[in-house]
Amino acid sequence: MSKIYVGRVGVIIRLNANPLELPGLDIASANTLKILVKKPDGVLKEWTATRYLDTDKIQYTTKAGDLDIKGTYKVQALVEWDDPESDPMGETARFKVYEAFK
Repeated sequence: MSKIYVGRVGVIIRLNANPLELPGLDIASANTLKILVKKPDGVLKEWTATRYLDTDKIQYTTKAGDLDIKGTYKVQALVEWDDPESDPMGETARFKVYEAFK
């Protein structure tokens, strides 16, 4: 992946929504697909994701204001069904956002 800079729009964040490869997990039938985000300053956000093709991956394309500070962002996939006990959360992934011209 190339460097990501503060303010960048259009960055695709793609995560595995079934990192444990749970049998029978079908994210196509989920009510909600989200990416939970912890920004470098500790602020928590939720980005509404979409399913990536016919896989267990979800993705989100960044918009203005999403990548507004430099530092390490932590993200996790969250898939929700009607039963909150069955909402698996993906493993934490990280990516770094740099100041422009660095």
